[in-house]
Amino acid sequence: MQNDSSKLKINSENEFIEYAKDGGFLQSEHWGKFQKSLGREVIEIGDDGFGALMIFHELPVVGGYFFVPRGPILRITNYELRITNKNQVQKSNTQKGIIEIIRVAKENNAGWVRIEPQGFEDLEAIK
Repeated sequence: MQNDSSKLKINSENEFIEYAKDGGFLQSEHWGKFQKSLGREVIEIGDDGFGALMIFHELPVVGGYFFVPRGPILRITNYELRITNKNQVQKSNTQKGIIEIIRVAKENNAGWVRIEPQGFEDLEAIK
């Protein structure tokens, strides 16, 4: 496993939590520290407008995967802005973030990534 060597980093503690509708704790530094204390690999990635706390889980037979509980967290909360592409910077950051999640998963030989967006709007923005 790699130790937090992803290219993108969250710039300040819990920077994206203020944008979470609910479940923000599961994307917090505190939850990451707790998961590390259980012996799990935790990787935080993020950039302006995007953040994800990725937790590695190992399963017998099928192997390991990354779980992003209640995330990734996206800065824009207005669904219309997301789908009409009025904010190209946000779209670009979301795409960069998803690409980074995939890159980290491949580097760690994860079989898949399970994301759990906070709502339909976040899922649509990720799609």
